[in-house]
Amino acid sequence: IAVVSVEEAIAALSQLPQSGQGHHPPALEHDNIPKGRRPANTDLNDLGLDQALLLCMECPVARSCLLLFCLMEYCLEIILFLLHCWKFEVLCDEFSRCQGALPPDHRDQVLGMAQQIVKLFMTDGAPFQVNLTAKMQSTVRRQVVEITAIEGDIDMAAARSIFSMASVDLRNLISRDIFHRFWEGEMHNLQPLLARHCSKVRARRSRKTAAAKESCSCTVK
Repeated sequence: IAVVSVEEAIAALSQLPQSGQGHHPPALEHDNIPKGRRPANTDLNDLGLDQALLLCMECPVARSCLLLFCLMEYCLEIILFLLHCWKFEVLCDEFSRCQGALPPDHRDQVLGMAQQIVKLFMTDGAPFQVNLTAKMQSTVRRQVVEITAIEGDIDMAAARSIFSMASVDLRNLISRDIFHRFWEGEMHNLQPLLARHCSKVRARRSRKTAAAKESCSCTVK
């Protein structure tokens, strides 16, 4: 899974059509959702802001709109950071399901992605430095150094949690203010789109479940 690059996000935003022409998804496709993160309730009127934010990050077109809104509100770095952390969690979850059959380059993939997040968002003078406390940033950088120093296979549960607290802090921050205004203004426009997206996700999940059951039945036979 490739991390969403800052250049890719900016390029996608620059290609969005002008007002009145509709929106098209940028090159930020993301079909692999971290375990436990998908909102269980897909009735948009009943979603909390945190659940709505996760849903908008998941849906490509809604994510385009949110990125553009954050760019205009001078807080693009927050949503980019959350997207990077989301991709990182997906990668760790995928390796966690390998059940002892980790690919040889799993260390390079996990450590490379973690180091890129730190370099882009959590070091002094970073191009998209996020508004986190010095203590939080120092803690994350130390954890990345510590997990890099460990030889052999990486503990994916420990790796997955590296950016968790920072993500929660920034998600809470953006939910209370920036995303609240975005959701109030765009919920009506996004509702049909998000409803279709949820339907597609449910259908894809059903197909995967059916395929898995059929595979198990064939194995038993």
